[in-house]
Amino acid sequence: MSQNQSKENQLLMEVTGHRLKTKGISVSSSLFTGLAKEATDCLNPIRPPKKQLSSEFIVSSSLKSRRQIEICILSRRTEKTLHIKHFVPGDSQGHFLAGTLFLIIALWWSTKSILKHVCKQQKRSSSLITKEFFFRAELLEGIVIIGMASVGIIGLYIALPKIHQFSDKDYKLALILHWHHLAMYVFFAILGGTKILCFIISSLPVSLVKLALSNAFFVEAFIFYNHTHGRSLVDIFGHQLLSFAIFLAGLVAFIEFLTKSNVVLELLRSSLIMLHGMWFYQISFVLYPKNRNYAWDLSDHNNVMFLTICFCFYYALTCAIIGINYALVTCLVKWRLSKLCTSETQLLKNHEQQEESEDEI
Repeated sequence: MSQNQSKENQLLMEVTGHRLKTKGISVSSSLFTGLAKEATDCLNPIRPPKKQLSSEFIVSSSLKSRRQIEICILSRRTEKTLHIKHFVPGDSQGHFLAGTLFLIIALWWSTKSILKHVCKQQKRSSSLITKEFFFRAELLEGIVIIGMASVGIIGLYIALPKIHQFSDKDYKLALILHWHHLAMYVFFAILGGTKILCFIISSLPVSLVKLALSNAFFVEAFIFYNHTHGRSLVDIFGHQLLSFAIFLAGLVAFIEFLTKSNVVLELLRSSLIMLHGMWFYQISFVLYPKNRNYAWDLSDHNNVMFLTICFCFYYALTCAIIGINYALVTCLVKWRLSKLCTSETQLLKNHEQQEESEDEI
């Protein structure tokens, strides 16, 4: 290769890299070389004969053709390749909202399971927490779950006009992904309706709630596993870990459906749902960084291995949160019961003193 060609190829690669950086896209070295080649081919019709012109003129003509290089990159195979590898639909707000909701639900379900378990162990707990409290809590849960599903469906409807800004292929993909989310919201709405009906109609078995819960998680895991068409390596792996956590939560819920109430299974399900919510945060951080200069390389296998470590530490964190919650709820119930006992004993003493004074009179 001559000195003129090396200078020109170096310029073309600089222009190509600048164009991709401004779009927030990172590409592999092989793909980058292919892009530079295609940009070189685009300049062939306008390149003057090398024998008649100096190297400085060839470089200056390449500078004048910078816009043509960019048009070639966007109009040929490059656009298709970048669409397949780096089109990331969705936004960080949606993932953050879903993660927050699942964290709140998991924390409440773990607290409710611990309360039931502690109240069974304590004989005088019926005066502190009655059965009506848990009954009303179940009804409120059903209403909240239906409300969350409705908010998700409304959010999909609001975001629908935004996908019209994409190209035809991206529009079709984004529309299918909208239907994916709609299917998940429908099954969670079914869960909320089942929870309300089972506690209003006494003839319906309460175990149907656990069956509806497992169905909702199984459907969500299945959809998220097939939610990664045309995505990059890190994106696919992150969604696979998410579907794995959701599937485990659905499996534990199905085991609860087959068995009687078991506090260990309930807390295990709550920890997996909490992991589910935390992993939504991690996906939002990886795919939609606020600063594009520090964006993750979605094709780097080292990032895949790092995400496995993050997943394990997130699960350890959920177990620690469940353990702390168990200790706090147990201490709180015992403290309230001891306070009730002291007040009752004080009332009894006052009553006995009054009786003694009346006898003396």
